[in-house]
Parts: sequence; structure tokens; C-alpha cells
Amino acid sequence: MRFCGEMKEEPVLTLYIAWVQSTDEGDNAEPTSLLLPPRTPTSIRPASHNYLPTPKTNAVAGRHFDHAREGTPVTISTPVSEQASKWQQFAKASNYERPDSARGEVMSDDWIQENLPDLEEPWHPMDKEDEAEEPGFWLFSSKKRSRRYVRVQQTLMNHPMVPLAVRMVVLTFSVMALALAGSIFHRSDSVGCENNSSTWMALLVDVVAIFYTSYITYDEYTSKPLGLRSHNAKMRLIFVDLAFIVFDSANLSLAFQALTDDRWACRESDDDPGSYCRFSRDICVRQKALTATLFIALLAWLTTFAVSTLRLIERVAR
Repeated sequence: MRFCGEMKEEPVLTLYIAWVQSTDEGDNAEPTSLLLPPRTPTSIRPASHNYLPTPKTNAVAGRHFDHAREGTPVTISTPVSEQASKWQQFAKASNYERPDSARGEVMSDDWIQENLPDLEEPWHPMDKEDEAEEPGFWLFSSKKRSRRYVRVQQTLMNHPMVPLAVRMVVLTFSVMALALAGSIFHRSDSVGCENNSSTWMALLVDVVAIFYTSYITYDEYTSKPLGLRSHNAKMRLIFVDLAFIVFDSANLSLAFQALTDDRWACRESDDDPGSYCRFSRDICVRQKALTATLFIALLAWLTTFAVSTLRLIERVAR
């Protein structure tokens, strides 16, 4: 391509660009033939390394080159003085002297002990110092009471063994209730009495409660933490606790009703002997024990539900 420019009497400026061709001068060649030929490198040198070991056959994935690794330990085996000598020049170059304008004075040990706190004394929490200063029992001091309440709340919310302790209480009393219900069922059949609803419900509910408590205790300590786990999955398990609370409450009501039922073994009745169960001291004692066990188990279920819900809310609120 030729660029010419003329300005009055100034000399003509001509610029030639050698690698650009034009077809305006009557050249009818194909446009593709005017392109520059592709340049290919005459020689290609493959990547060369200092040493390429031969991989070991039949090796585990990622272990093909273990035989070629150096046996040099990663820790320093030479004396520290030899290793430190390499950095002495660098440390001296970066060790700037203290400027003359800086104000400072080296004090004696006696002055430091008089004017600074004793850093060698063992550390003591501030709340324990406050408790030592305040005389009297914590129940009669509002400050100690509030501090004790906060400490108990933090323990319930953060201690990892609290869920296990509560679940173990539930599991223990569920096993006891199942054993008492089975004993009542066996003795009622022996004396020819018809088992009431309290015995049947205790057998059915406590069998399921034992398996569920074992599973939820295992899940509490082996599953993913709440940040990596769906909140809905955790809430479903907590609402299963609520279902057991409902059934245990109904079972406790039936157990109390059995103690005052004229047709059961805890009361003597003047009706037809064929329509009721005669008084049996063994059955009545076990029925009372079953009622007390179900009452404690219900309290344990309520505690479990409260602790699980509060811990979940605290984790989500964070």
C-alpha cells in the first residue's frame, strides 16, 4: 500500500509497508493466496528435566514415585549454628540501630516490680475474685445468683455431655417402665386378670422409645454438625421427641386411672367377681412403680425436648 501526501511545496513523503499487499492494481488472484504463509517452527524441543524416574508398576495411585524420593528428613539434622550462619548477614543488614531521637531508658528490676503488675503470679478469673470478696451463700446474693444462673445456662447450652446425660435418663426409665409393664402383664395372666390399657400402652410405647433413644443418641454424636446439616432434618427429630411426650402423657394418665379403677387389681370391688380383677398386692405395687417411672420418664422427655430446642435455636441464632 502506498501513502502519498503533498503539502504545497513540501517534498513528497512516500511510505512503503512491505508486508501488506493490495488488489487495487488489477491483480485478479484469489484473496487467500495473498495471505502470508503460516510459519511453523523448524525444530521443537520437548520439555527436558534433570531426572525423570521410572514409575513403579502395580503401585497404588499416588505412590508410583515413592521409591525415587530422597531419604533426607524434613527436620534439621545439622547443628543450629551452621544453619544460622547462612542468615547472619541478612540479620545484620536488617538490624537497624536505634535512632538518636528515640527516647527510652532501661529500668531496673526493682522499678519494674514496683510499677508494673506481677506477671509471674498465676492467673485467676475475675468472677472468682468477686465471689471471694462477697460473703454469704450464693442463694442470698443477687449478683452471685445471676452469675450462677449464667454459668448453668452456658453449661447446658455448650457442654457436649448434657444431651448424653439426659438421653441416658430417658433410656433408663424407659427400660424400667418396659420391665414393670412386662411383669404386670405376666402376673395378670397368671391370676386370670385382663390387662388394662396402661399395661398395653407401656409395652408398645417403651419398646419404640428404647430403639429411638438409642438411635438419636448415636446420631447426636456421629452425624454432621448443624452448619453442614439441614435444619429441617434436625427439627424433625426434635418433633419426634414431642410425639413421645404426647404418648407418654397419655400412658401416665392411664396408669393413674388404673390405680383407682374398681375393675383392676389395686381395689376390691363388691361387683360380680367375673367382671373384675381381684385385689393383688404384687400387681398393685408394680402398678404404682410403673406410674412413678412413667412420671419421671415424662419429665426426662420434657427436659430433652427443651434442651434440644434451645441448643438448636442458639446454634441457628449464631
